[in-house]
Amino acid sequence: MFRFRVTPKVTMDRTAAVLGSFKDLQKMKVYVGIPEAKSARKDPGITNAQLAFLHTHGTRQVSMRLEMLRTQLKKKVTYSAAHGMYILAHGSALYHVPPRPIIEPALMAAGNREPIEQELKLAASALLAGDKPTALAHMNRAGMMGQNSARSWFHDPRNNWPPNAPSTIKAKGSDKVLIDTVQMLRAITYVLKR
Repeated sequence: MFRFRVTPKVTMDRTAAVLGSFKDLQKMKVYVGIPEAKSARKDPGITNAQLAFLHTHGTRQVSMRLEMLRTQLKKKVTYSAAHGMYILAHGSALYHVPPRPIIEPALMAAGNREPIEQELKLAASALLAGDKPTALAHMNRAGMMGQNSARSWFHDPRNNWPPNAPSTIKAKGSDKVLIDTVQMLRAITYVLKR
């Protein structure tokens, strides 16, 4: 049996650089969506960001909103957080416009999520190696992939959006769900923040 004695010798201490990279990594975020400030539409009544929110979460019929204001809010009766989250995630028979989520399901869909995750891993690795320009390039690629995934979700059969109501099809002359002028679709972008 052989025994070896090894005495490690520190030639370079990168602890501070690695800790600094972790702090930089915590500050970097990629957002995919429609920035409110840049979401103007030709019709000034509603922004693209507000429209995407309504389509994601649905809206209540006017009579229901009035009843809620008249009774529940005056009595300070509100939904529980759990009930509110369930309705936002799954919709409700009480919604007049059914939920048609765009961003999150598009990013989480198989085939979309994995390349985005890979770019984010590469960004983290580059940042830990002290290569900020490469890390930023990978973060930008992840953002662009997220933007493109969300934009293509409008035509993706996996979105499982309910079809337009016959009255909607008649009014807009199309059965394309959420697509009328494509302003909202084109407004989806990504933002890299540090």
